Amino acid sequence: MKILWETSPRNPDSNWHILQAATLTVDPANYWPGFEMADSTCPNGIVGFRLVVDSVTNEVLYYDPGI
Repeated sequence: MKILWETSPRNPDSNWHILQAATLTVDPANYWPGFEMADSTCPNGIVGFRLVVDSVTNEVLYYDPGI
């Protein structure tokens, strides 16, 4: 868990966020035809993404495809 101080041009108010980060992978049993073209497919063939959530509001703050 991490605490982040955030300012944004979109929101002039500054905010504290208590963050929870996760690295999530897709089980190969759930791959779909053409999955290798997805932006979440890594060079090693694993499909997944990183997700960061505000632990208080459950708002998804950002995610990155690929791991």
